Amino acid sequence: MKLRIIISVLIFSAFQNSIAQNPKADSLRALLIKQKEDTVRVNMLNSLSLELYKSDLDSAIIIGTQALTVSKKIHWKKGEGYVRHLLGVFNYMKGNYAISLEWYTAALAIWKELKNSPDKSLSRYGKIYTAKTSLNIGNIYVDQSDYTKALDYFFTAIHMAEELGDKKTRAISLGNIGNIYRAQEQADKALEYYNKSLTTAIEMDDKLMMANQLSNMGGVYRMKKETSKAREHYKRALNIAESNGLQLVMAGCYGTIGLMDLEREQYDSALVNFRKALNVAEGLGDNRQVQFCLANIGQLYLKTKKYKESEKYLLEAMKMARQQDAKFQLQSIEHALSDLYEAKGEPAQAFGHYKEYIAIRDSIRNEENKKELFRSEVNYEYEKKKMAAAAEQEKKDALTAEEKQQQRMILYFVIGGLVIIVIFSFFLYKRFKVTQKQKALIEEQKHLVEEQQREMIDSITYAKRLQDAILPPREFIDSHLPQNFVLYKPKDIVAGDFYWAESIGDLFFIAAADSTGHGVPGAMVSVVCSNALNRTVKEFGLTDTGKILDKTRELVLQTFEKSTSEVKDGMDISLLCVNAKSKKVYWSGANNPLWYVPGPLGTSGSLTEIKADKQPIGKADSTKPYTTQHIEYKEGSVFYLFTDGFADQFGGPVGKKFKYKPFAELLLKNSHLAMQEQAGIIEKAFTDWKGSLEQVDDVCVIGIRL
Repeated sequence: MKLRIIISVLIFSAFQNSIAQNPKADSLRALLIKQKEDTVRVNMLNSLSLELYKSDLDSAIIIGTQALTVSKKIHWKKGEGYVRHLLGVFNYMKGNYAISLEWYTAALAIWKELKNSPDKSLSRYGKIYTAKTSLNIGNIYVDQSDYTKALDYFFTAIHMAEELGDKKTRAISLGNIGNIYRAQEQADKALEYYNKSLTTAIEMDDKLMMANQLSNMGGVYRMKKETSKAREHYKRALNIAESNGLQLVMAGCYGTIGLMDLEREQYDSALVNFRKALNVAEGLGDNRQVQFCLANIGQLYLKTKKYKESEKYLLEAMKMARQQDAKFQLQSIEHALSDLYEAKGEPAQAFGHYKEYIAIRDSIRNEENKKELFRSEVNYEYEKKKMAAAAEQEKKDALTAEEKQQQRMILYFVIGGLVIIVIFSFFLYKRFKVTQKQKALIEEQKHLVEEQQREMIDSITYAKRLQDAILPPREFIDSHLPQNFVLYKPKDIVAGDFYWAESIGDLFFIAAADSTGHGVPGAMVSVVCSNALNRTVKEFGLTDTGKILDKTRELVLQTFEKSTSEVKDGMDISLLCVNAKSKKVYWSGANNPLWYVPGPLGTSGSLTEIKADKQPIGKADSTKPYTTQHIEYKEGSVFYLFTDGFADQFGGPVGKKFKYKPFAELLLKNSHLAMQEQAGIIEKAFTDWKGSLEQVDDVCVIGIRL
């Protein structure tokens, strides 16, 4: 007894500073000194670890480990499972995802054992914590952007919660599924799940859940660019958190409000909010929130050109994100580091981080994740129906069994053996038929998979044919503007960049356009945009270049607004119109400018730029009519239309971007040469600059001499 008292005193002296201001912790410490090693002691240690968790995670983990030792010693499975669950929670808060998963997995093994216990109380307890632990494991996989695994665990939690009538666990699971849809940028689906969770939280008067879901909804509205709604929801969440001492929610709200201040270039206010969030997160030992705050402060210093401070915070945030395998956060950090080193004049570093950003972004946005979301949701509805049918069948089977028990079995004893043989034979026959059906089904599914693979390959091949079909024939361009070149280099087989030409009477139109994305998605958008241009001049008969772009934007938006999800695709474009008969030139642009060297024969020695309207052909926060520019017609003048792919290509001796100024100098230097000779020089310059590096975007450059 004396030895136990000495050990207890030594343990609690280590935590005196962290709990000195906590009356409940002091009370538990006093009781533990006298308490023997039994289930009561385990519960008291768990209570103490939960008190310490609010202010000192390291101490909470140590106390939790003590509770686990006692649980094992007295062979108390229920207590052991609960302690492992708590240790998973504490390590998750510290950002130790791998260790947290180990604790949660060990806890699930115990819950599985308890679920099958004949003791109804223990069985229910095992089911309750199967739901809670599955929910927490799902959160880890969300942070690691493994949404398929996350959904599996969330649906396990929902199934178990619905079986138990546990509204809270079900509501939390719904909110977490909303997080997955939010990460996949499916705003409407995310809001649907958040609203379901919030409704239950209000019914239960659960302040923490209410604050969390309001904060989550604020994030979705922020993603949708609905700033006022976003700020309103974050303020509501913050008010609840501050009134109820919910420090984790406070840290998140401070950080996100700071981000909105940063977007509005209110740098002082943003830094104040980031510092508040960091102080709360560090006080809690919450490494996930600490990492967010460090990244946000690093990006703020980047915007304010304090590069040394920015590098310090971003590198520390990157280190923590990699330790946590938090891909979603690591994506934005890598992008910020690429911009930082570009600004510092360190192109090799910039290119390296840009490649990391692209790799992580493509991994997260992989279309297969969205398909898995749909399949998992269908599986969930199917499982619900199957469980309901199974429950109904169990009732019928129970009634049948009861009726059979009431029968007088003596009368059938003689023929019982024969009945058993018949039933067994029938069972074997049925199993044989089922096996045959399963074999046929497997063969059918194999054939279906092979057919779908062939269809996918055929679709990509056909996409190339569609891409080629929307591009005007070179002979058509040559017949109207004999002195020209078109340098067109898709990044992949098909491209988001495209060129377009059309003639109406004496007017000849030609354009270089850059649709959103590249590859198959970009090609699909380019078909929509090219079709909109064709309709504008042929169906609606517009000839003014500015009005053509206005109408094209209207048609593109009409096409995409039919979708149930928000689509922000469109294009940037440089559109030139030449009337060789009346000697007039007109031009309009969306984000992409026009460069030209005035005649004769492009010998003026200077390159003139006409800036484009800073708005895309597509959805934008604010829009205005496109400007039509009138340009003096001089024979020999050379006009250049282009997308951003050439200037944005990484390469050269130190792996930096080509950029627009050297691109302009290249065009001016060779503007006096024949157009096809210019095309060869420009293409060689691109190839030499790119070297062994990969092409980062589609390239389209058009040259025209009057």
